Amino acid sequence: MYWIDQVKFLDNTNVFLPIGLATDGEILWVADWGTGIVWQIEFNGDTPITPFPLAKGLMSPEGLAWDKEGGLLVVETDASRLSRIDLATGEVSKIADGLSLSGPAVGQDAALPPSNYFDGVAVGQSGDIYVSGGGKNVIYRISKN
Repeated sequence: MYWIDQVKFLDNTNVFLPIGLATDGEILWVADWGTGIVWQIEFNGDTPITPFPLAKGLMSPEGLAWDKEGGLLVVETDASRLSRIDLATGEVSKIADGLSLSGPAVGQDAALPPSNYFDGVAVGQSGDIYVSGGGKNVIYRISKN
């Protein structure tokens, strides 16, 4: 994995398919589609510290975003769900399931990421959550209320 400021490598990191990214300006989170891990990368000044797995066992994590409660939202494409990771404990809880999300491209091995589509997540000022299902041409709104 590369660190772009003067192209520094992140040492001792085995990130197979980094797909989604989110940051709070101090910490970077990386969704690894291939391993089902969301990595947390902290910094010592401008130097990245060795990443550690915040959450494991996710099903093809893609899009990442902060929610209004300070948790990390993650789209689990192969589980057709949106989950939330508690940043203090790494505990994963379900927000919504049964979503029509992207699958492997036609004729593509199911073990490979859907390179033509991305399932993303964003949070509006109201706290409403938006999820895109790139391969299914849908956008979901999950109301905070």
